[in-house]
Amino acid sequence: SQTNVNNANAAVAAAKQVLTTATNEHTAVNTTVAGLEAALPAIKDAQAKGAEVAAKTPTDKELAAAAELLKTVLDKQTANLATQKTALAEKAAAVEKSKVAVAEMEKKATDAVAVLTAANAKVTELAAAMKPIEDKFASAKQAADQAMQPVAALQQEIQKLKEVKL
Repeated sequence: SQTNVNNANAAVAAAKQVLTTATNEHTAVNTTVAGLEAALPAIKDAQAKGAEVAAKTPTDKELAAAAELLKTVLDKQTANLATQKTALAEKAAAVEKSKVAVAEMEKKATDAVAVLTAANAKVTELAAAMKPIEDKFASAKQAADQAMQPVAALQQEIQKLKEVKL
């Protein structure tokens, strides 16, 4: 029915929205991963140089603290990269799952349209098949009405005669 087609189209729209959201999330995580992959070599280099400078001047506490801070940043960003790569794989899987859902919903919508089209064709076929029957009925009713006219006239005459006798 038309309701099934409308419901199927609404499901397609919802599935496409989920796909759009999943794609946007995947893109955002991918951008984060690319940024971290680009930044980590520079952070590693800075951390290595900071550690080297701190080792050459062991009495300078500020250099030691800066080197330690660079190591903390490097460790944190390395862990963040690993987390983001895991999220990237999850988002990619969500995108693929959403694509499958969209395809399934589109097929259901197409099927619903086909069912509606077939039902409309059947209604048209049945209406065409009913036309001759309706025409025959109309002719038969007309003939019956014509046949009843003399009977009605006789009934009126009988009624008049009864009234005259009284």
